[in-house]
Amino acid sequence: MMTPALAPIASSARRTAPATERLSPAVESVVAEVLEQARVLLGVSTSCLVLDTANGELVTRQVSGSHEGWRIGPVQGAAREAVDGGAAVVSRRGRFARATQTAEPSDVARSFAAVPLAGGPHRGAIWVGTPEPSHGFSEHDLDALRALARVTARALETQAPPHDDERAGAALDAFQAMLELRDGYAADDAASMVELADDVARRLELDEASRRDLNWAARLHDIGKIGVPDRILHKPGKLDPDERIVLQRHVVWGAQAVARVPGWARVAEIIAAHHERWDGRGYPAGLHGEAIPVESRIVGMCEAFRALTSERPYRPGIEPGRALAVVARAAGAHFDPATVSALSAALAAQGITAPEAAVERRPSPPASPQAVASGFGRRLPAALARVERLPALVESRDRLIELLRSERPADGEIVRAVESDIALVVAVLRMANSGAGRRRKIGSVPEAVRAVSPHGVEMLASRMSVVDLLRARSSGAAAQRLRVHALAVQRAADRLAAALAAAARDELLVAALLHDIGTLVLDDACDGYPHRLHKTARTPEERARAERLELGMDHAALGGVLLRRWGFPDRLAEAVEQHHAARPEGAAAMVQLADQLARYNEGQPVDSNQVLRTAQGLGLGADALREVMYDLAVGGQDKPRPLDACPLTSHELAAVRGLAEGKLYKDIAAELGVATSTVRSHLHKAYRRLGVADRAQAVLICARKGWL
Repeated sequence: MMTPALAPIASSARRTAPATERLSPAVESVVAEVLEQARVLLGVSTSCLVLDTANGELVTRQVSGSHEGWRIGPVQGAAREAVDGGAAVVSRRGRFARATQTAEPSDVARSFAAVPLAGGPHRGAIWVGTPEPSHGFSEHDLDALRALARVTARALETQAPPHDDERAGAALDAFQAMLELRDGYAADDAASMVELADDVARRLELDEASRRDLNWAARLHDIGKIGVPDRILHKPGKLDPDERIVLQRHVVWGAQAVARVPGWARVAEIIAAHHERWDGRGYPAGLHGEAIPVESRIVGMCEAFRALTSERPYRPGIEPGRALAVVARAAGAHFDPATVSALSAALAAQGITAPEAAVERRPSPPASPQAVASGFGRRLPAALARVERLPALVESRDRLIELLRSERPADGEIVRAVESDIALVVAVLRMANSGAGRRRKIGSVPEAVRAVSPHGVEMLASRMSVVDLLRARSSGAAAQRLRVHALAVQRAADRLAAALAAAARDELLVAALLHDIGTLVLDDACDGYPHRLHKTARTPEERARAERLELGMDHAALGGVLLRRWGFPDRLAEAVEQHHAARPEGAAAMVQLADQLARYNEGQPVDSNQVLRTAQGLGLGADALREVMYDLAVGGQDKPRPLDACPLTSHELAAVRGLAEGKLYKDIAAELGVATSTVRSHLHKAYRRLGVADRAQAVLICARKGWL
């Protein structure tokens, strides 16, 4: 959605740009990917495409990211200079002063860069910016931005009305160029395996339309690696389990990116399944045999062959005949025997054969019929996308907006209103992490509200979709169960955090609220979820194991994937994806215990031994655990969270805390190492700051606010 700060430029575009300059859906999809990658690669909060119209006016066509309250001067100024000068422009102290002189420092894109589009019939620029004044742009950053500008220019060339295949081909070329920026090996492999995949398809007698889709999918099968962090994508050694989960998501991300191009639904389906295995042990869905699209089987096999024969920094390639022997040995297990036979015939025509002694077929392990029947893999990309559009309850949204429009609402009240609905929590945190352009990611609602500002939260809430459970056509049972259970787990986690004096309490509560968000994906993508998958499983851990057995992943892993996709901190994603681990640690253990206690209070079965084991691992003994369970059952008063900023100095607050503990002035003075008269002075200042008349009111306010 377009940020309001940039809306004036966009509205200008709608008024002045001729109709012939309207971007086609295919080009819009490519540009959207380009702008998203510009933000990711350069660590900025906003990027946009600016085009020069026939009358010489600059207009903004598309925007990625947001930052409430930005002025548009930096965009126009830098883009105009880049377009007219034909070279990159980077913000410097004193530059563009006229464009920004009326704006407050916090309202301006303090660091920004623009590069012109290279070649093609369109004049324009790619602009990126961030409010961080210390953010710099290296020459490497500018090279990456120039490469993305070339991709954009190539896509814009398709605005002249070519045939649909030509337009799709241009989009394909643009996607490939983006992949080269992140993973040159993947791009090289894709280019070299297309011809081989087409030869295999011809020998399998696929029709022309299927071969065309295969050709595009073979080129783009690894496009999702654009979203994989460099530390994982280029790691020379073995990946750990968490890293492997992230890397495996590239098939889903790639399918989602390609599905945005009109007419490429089948191509996206092929990409989504190209790492499935004939025996049902692949990913992401554990599809088996004929349930895997034949084009996906071809792409996966040809990719494996090319990977074996290609040089890598950490290993040399092997001779093609030996590589064919490796593939042939995996026929019936990893690969479709028919596609392996076709590959052998295609390579034989090139004079490449496998040594007879090396071809020893391995027996195929049993398949998973449940994974075959579910259709999970085909539905997963769309299910993930739908969770990203999770609506808020109309009552939660309306109460938040009413609060924000009241006179000077307290931060704590805003935080509590946001935390009343998981959709609001997700939206505010996504906006905070998208707009911050910062190295340190935000994982708590209080910090997110401060980063976005109350005005930004109001603008976001007013644009959100909502659901009224009393008027909806369907009850949305899964989402409502999640909302109710999430709030119960948050309360349990808050009580545990107070009992253990845990650090990062606010971030823990976000993990508690979102710990089961992956269940919405499974409910959407799996027929009969949860009953068909869980069957006789009773406890939370048994149910997670049943999901892993059937699908190769559980709802916790999917929740971690969603949080990483949204740019949340890794520590938050890890707490969610590990909360059903056998021996979780830290925040994951806190979430697991809170989940178990909430389910116990809901009358659901839990493993009492597991509950006690998790509690003891956190340092919570049996007596303390019973006290927590009692408080949760009877609705005991939790220790308030300090959500509002305390106006008192540390010494003033220490003096009030002493009064709350029943200490005399002289005792407080001794603890602080000051005179009794100084304590009186601290307290009188505290009364004035709090707007109260005496010690009783001061203690009451500080206790209610959680400052003590």
